[in-house]
Amino acid sequence: MRGRRRSLLASPQLIEWRQLSEVRGERPRWRAGTALLAVLGGWMLALSQGAGEPAARSELRRSLELFDPDWAEQMRAAFGRILADLGGLLPLSPEVTGLIGGVSVGVVDGLPDTTDANMLATGLAHITAVSGSNVAVLVGMVQGLLGLMHTPRLWRGVGELAGIWGFVLLVGGEVTVLRAAAMLTLVTLLRPWSGGRGVVGICVAVVILLLWEPQLAGSVAFGLSVTATAGLMLFSGPVARWLCRWMPEAIANLLAPSTAALMACQPLLLLIDGQPASGHQLAANLLALPAVPAVTVLGVLSCLTAAWAPWLAVVFAMLAAPGGWWIGQVAAHFSSHPFGAIPWPSWPAGGMASGLLLALLTVGTLIGSGHGPTSTASSSTGSRRLSIRSSVERRDDEAHRPRRRRSRRHRPRLNWRRRVRLVSFGGALLVATAAVAVTGIGHVLSASRLPVGTPILQCDVGQGDGLLVQGSGATVLIDTGESAQRITDCLRGAQVTATDVVVLTHSDVDHAGATEAVAKVAQVDTVLIPDVVDAKLDRAAGRLQARRVVRAGLGDAGSIQAVSGLDDARSSTQQTPAGAGIAWRALHPKKAAPGAAGGRPVHDPNASSLAMLIDLPDLRLLTLADLDADGQRSVARELSALGVRRIDVVKVAHHGSADHWPGLYLELRPTLGLISCGRGNSYGHPTPKLLATLQRSGTAVRRTDQHGRVAVSAEPPEVSEGTREAPRAHESARGGQRLAVWCEHGC
Repeated sequence: MRGRRRSLLASPQLIEWRQLSEVRGERPRWRAGTALLAVLGGWMLALSQGAGEPAARSELRRSLELFDPDWAEQMRAAFGRILADLGGLLPLSPEVTGLIGGVSVGVVDGLPDTTDANMLATGLAHITAVSGSNVAVLVGMVQGLLGLMHTPRLWRGVGELAGIWGFVLLVGGEVTVLRAAAMLTLVTLLRPWSGGRGVVGICVAVVILLLWEPQLAGSVAFGLSVTATAGLMLFSGPVARWLCRWMPEAIANLLAPSTAALMACQPLLLLIDGQPASGHQLAANLLALPAVPAVTVLGVLSCLTAAWAPWLAVVFAMLAAPGGWWIGQVAAHFSSHPFGAIPWPSWPAGGMASGLLLALLTVGTLIGSGHGPTSTASSSTGSRRLSIRSSVERRDDEAHRPRRRRSRRHRPRLNWRRRVRLVSFGGALLVATAAVAVTGIGHVLSASRLPVGTPILQCDVGQGDGLLVQGSGATVLIDTGESAQRITDCLRGAQVTATDVVVLTHSDVDHAGATEAVAKVAQVDTVLIPDVVDAKLDRAAGRLQARRVVRAGLGDAGSIQAVSGLDDARSSTQQTPAGAGIAWRALHPKKAAPGAAGGRPVHDPNASSLAMLIDLPDLRLLTLADLDADGQRSVARELSALGVRRIDVVKVAHHGSADHWPGLYLELRPTLGLISCGRGNSYGHPTPKLLATLQRSGTAVRRTDQHGRVAVSAEPPEVSEGTREAPRAHESARGGQRLAVWCEHGC
């Protein structure tokens, strides 16, 4: 009974560990690690042959359609209607009903954008993605039901296989579910020989799936699923034994699987987002995951009964509501109260350091530690029951075990193993300490050199756009980039805690993909977007949680003043005397015709980007978003009609793409051109053709992939020559002043 009571409070990761771990509580063998390395090598070979390209991803989607039959789609649609009706019957928010559908079968149509952003910020997005943990929970439920009915062993296996693949079809063939289904199928078929478990089972399942569909190698979700499960197998046991020294065994067993899976995923997380998981993400997972099994089981039952017994489906959904509410509350709390951000190097240095750290821990674990649960016989069911032995039980066993004298022949081997473990774990500690220390010192030195309050600051957001403009007490952010960590670092480094206006030039993720991160760092009053019909752009604007959203098109103009309602939220550096404000004028796209509702439909977001002319007290700035050559030609015509002959600074269009109109730069002759692009990007930005155009126009170039963040200000000649750290001066087209340019990595 002790093991059964413990399983009722288990997290989904703990359930999956018990389902997949090796039956014998032996030390992991070298062939398991060798098999894992062989699979990873084949995986990298598939990626090098184009498995991650867009064409391969579209082919993968066509292959997965085999696992999404019409009847399953109809059941999910009926389940969605039940959840929508439940919100009208009971005082349940769309967040609760959306989480019930997302956690159980991946139905996220009713999930609010704010909740989606909270789940992403707290590392809980995998909960609504339907993963292998959900499959393990469902298999555990099927096993329990078959055991209560005293089903013969052969039919139990048939029932488990039916439950596994029935769930795969119900959720529509998610790649993470396929991985878990393949591995659990091996466990079920090879159970008489205790096969299919552990790291070798993962490798076999991965090989089978990659042979069936090589494009899975390019799936981020599949990679995270396999990596998390491998970490689950290798590190859960050692982590649990270490935690047992500081806390009760039940709590250690609950925390260990989630911690191990999260630790193993760090190299991939660094590759995807550029930063490892933070402390608040681990805390959110540990608090939210115990509610997932109940929500999963009740949600699946509600989905299965939605079409033929709606009243019963409503009952199941009502029972799942408390769990959905709890998950939403955890996500909302830790999203607004982040902590424990680790200063870690960005990719590729951060990925290499994280991979080396994981490799050292793996070597130490494979050589000297047992892993996985041990097995004991269950007399009531006649089958094997998995339980986790604590360190206290092991010491008791060793105390009653008769001592045997070891021969001298074995002592050097034990000493050698201990030395290797010491070197591995010590090296891992040294790598982690060095990476955190060097990165932290670099952040401090960089922040101390950054001029605060400069009129123009080009943020380094990688392959994307993020431009900060300040003047007369007002603050404007133009685009957010895609990386939440990068835009957060830029705003915090500039000591910006409130923005009067956030401009989203268009809906592409490299321009509007980090809006939720901006909302956490700075309070936003107004969002300015182009006057077009774009639901994706509207959702991105909503995630900023601003007081209002304003649409602008060709001919619209105004002045941005410091909003008095943000005074309490502004930092001390932002509380400067108010002036005439920041004057702006929209140059592109064309506005909707009078009387038309909702603007013009968007077919190409780049071609519908919002281009603006911005006048600061001492500088004139032109932002071109991602306009192509035709769009830039129309901007040049508008500027000519306005009598604008020269500008100080231009935010170069589309990260330096070759698709540009040279006449714009040759006519305006900008003093400085800012190019925001990612280091080593696959697009070849900025292109030699664009750089040659800027050179012919006499424009100095500063690019984020080489210079990092770039700050620009206008100062009188006598002030700019001896101030700040090696500023670069250029003649200004407005007011006869000079531009002082500061670069993060040197100009």
